[in-house]
Amino acid sequence: PSEYLYNQYPVGKLEQIKQWERRIQEAIDTGYARDVYGQPIYFNQTHGMDVLGKMIQACEESANPAYYGNLRNALYQLLNQGPIAQGEYYSGYPGMVNDFQTYVKDPAYYRVAELINQLFHRYQSYQTPYTREELEFPGVVVKTVQVVSEGAEAMTRPNVLTTYMGNYNVDLANANPEEQMEQQQLVEGRVERLHHKSYQYIIKVQSAEAKKALVRIFLAPVYNSFGEEIPLTQQRHHFVELDKFVVELEQGETIVRRSSLDSSLTVPETQGFKQMIEEVVAAKKGQTVMYVEENQPRCGIPNRMLLPRGTPEGLKFNLLVMVTDAEKEILEHFHHQYLYPQMFKQQYQQQGSIYQQYKQVEKEVVVKADKHYLPTYAQCGLIDGTYPYARSMGYPFDRPIHYYGKQAFVTRNMKFVDVVVKHVK
Repeated sequence: PSEYLYNQYPVGKLEQIKQWERRIQEAIDTGYARDVYGQPIYFNQTHGMDVLGKMIQACEESANPAYYGNLRNALYQLLNQGPIAQGEYYSGYPGMVNDFQTYVKDPAYYRVAELINQLFHRYQSYQTPYTREELEFPGVVVKTVQVVSEGAEAMTRPNVLTTYMGNYNVDLANANPEEQMEQQQLVEGRVERLHHKSYQYIIKVQSAEAKKALVRIFLAPVYNSFGEEIPLTQQRHHFVELDKFVVELEQGETIVRRSSLDSSLTVPETQGFKQMIEEVVAAKKGQTVMYVEENQPRCGIPNRMLLPRGTPEGLKFNLLVMVTDAEKEILEHFHHQYLYPQMFKQQYQQQGSIYQQYKQVEKEVVVKADKHYLPTYAQCGLIDGTYPYARSMGYPFDRPIHYYGKQAFVTRNMKFVDVVVKHVK
């Protein structure tokens, strides 16, 4: 618009961003980074991804912050050069990429995300493929896998999942001044959002002895946009992890049932303002106890977005189930309390509530573990900790695959099945 001016990003800064990218690419291609003293830090199989990630994120542990720069954040800052209104009093408008809750709606964000993603793919292309010994789980065989959607016809149509668009009412109370909130009527906006019918994995596993196992579940498209089947060597980049969980295998046959609602990679829906106020009022009156989770999820997607949108005729996907030895996978510092925090009580003073009568509310808070909620540790690592697994994130698709067919790649502890995702009105 004519009444707006746009920030001019310095040309020198753009050149510096390109230089940072070239230096990171050079480090990947040579297999090592240079620290502040000029000494090499090699990208080995165990810690190479960590070294690269710290360089790109530009955290305090970066190999050489002055040399490798602040690539990721500088790119977001570049996108965030929004308009500045002309006038005596003005300030820059916040951009879409200022907040993680809004930047996923900006198409430009995905250009940056793809650039960063390609740097990691470049690093992975230099890694040695996994041997069959590194993929196998001796004595364990995944016999069958079924995915059963909810509904009366589910058992007669296994491996067929359903997505649909559902209405959602957004509470718009916060769009009004605080002092008017008590007097005004309920204001809501309605939007359509992607949903799917909940479903269940039914996995039949044969084990030579009782074992604690880690189950990974992945999903990837079968065909590209041209209708051509994607070879496994390329398809590995498209596999998305749907769930990761620990099970106890009995000697002999074990049937593992897992609901999509229990996925360790999803988070509950964000609580609305109205719902929060209603819970506070009910707890204050002693009608209910207000529960607060000790470990709030730091990242993850809503469960309703676990599946991609299907098509009316059905979109075909490959689903992979892989079972590995949990005793060798889970590191010692992966403490049990991160999954099931102990129940305890605490008193605290709530200050500055939105309503005057709640300016000072003394209330009892019980922190408990919800059986339907686990922190998204599989995607984000532990709070104030590290990634809890010995294998890299994305295993077994985090390294090149030199097998040209799924049957050559698959070991006995894996199982590929075809699933179809249909979209209904």
